[in-house]
Amino acid sequence: MVPGGFEPLWRNVSFLRELAATGMDPEDFERWRAAGLDAAAVPRWATSLRTVNVGPDGFTKWKSAGLDPRDLAEVLAHVDFEAALGLLSNWAAKRPISSAGEMLEVFRRGVTVEQLKSFLALGLRGHDVFLWHSNAIPIGDWYSWMALGVTPEVAFDYYKKGLSAEDAGPWIRAHVDAYDVTGFMKLGVGPAQAGDYVRRRVWPDLLVRTEDGIEEIDVEELKTREDLARLPEVVKPGRIEFIRQSTAAGDDYVPYDFSFRWDGGSGADWYMDISSAGGLSPASSSPSMGTLSWIDGYSLSYTYDWPEMGIHDGGVLRGEAPGDLSDPREWIRLADVLLELTCQY
Repeated sequence: MVPGGFEPLWRNVSFLRELAATGMDPEDFERWRAAGLDAAAVPRWATSLRTVNVGPDGFTKWKSAGLDPRDLAEVLAHVDFEAALGLLSNWAAKRPISSAGEMLEVFRRGVTVEQLKSFLALGLRGHDVFLWHSNAIPIGDWYSWMALGVTPEVAFDYYKKGLSAEDAGPWIRAHVDAYDVTGFMKLGVGPAQAGDYVRRRVWPDLLVRTEDGIEEIDVEELKTREDLARLPEVVKPGRIEFIRQSTAAGDDYVPYDFSFRWDGGSGADWYMDISSAGGLSPASSSPSMGTLSWIDGYSLSYTYDWPEMGIHDGGVLRGEAPGDLSDPREWIRLADVLLELTCQY
């Protein structure tokens, strides 16, 4: 009877020679097969792991811990088998099978087994050590950053700005992201004041230093100026297209594409959709359209069609008729009226 029932392999002379070179007997072969190896893979694994004194039982134990056997031989070049399992038992990689690979990377970066054990003794998980060592922060500074309660990635963001843990601490406690620290520092704004600005969603690019101190830029006026820049100084009849940035649907500014068709009279066709300029995918498109008229020069009559939402409506808005339509601000105002109307549906 052929062990494992693999007659085709036993007729393969090359396989038989490879198997014979391992010196294993049929019982050993069956133990390797029971460990989950294909018959053809047994000679290779048996030969490789013999150099680190691991047999079928150790192979099975390693796999049962969720670890990748391909890392086993190299790991054991740094630490013995049982110690390796102990170090990896609470490694906490995102995937258990990645744990040994992360430990190997830590060793390759020059961390010794004793250093690794000392980090784990302080309550760090192996994955934490891997993450901290993935950044350029010196090992001697890790504990200062850890005391701030930040992740390695967050610590490195501040470190890249040239801040030590001591310098970064006040900014972190004020909840100022590393991304904004440089901007506030250039303005001469300290952590406490910056924290107040951040709570009010006022970022460094919305501040300017004058002779009188720090002044906030009128964001609404700034956005309006940006939108007006896309329109001619004097609007003429025809197709009028622009982007309007608005907070009508929430706290953040969202760009909308507007298109009006105006013949110079007291009415216009309109079209509106969320703009791809905001980084949204085409799947976010949900256009609405209709007509506007202001025959009496006071009230604004409208029709409103929003096919995706099944809305087909119309009405009159008293006091909303536009003024001089050669003024681009009037078209911005009409866009705002339509956005407010949209939010009511």
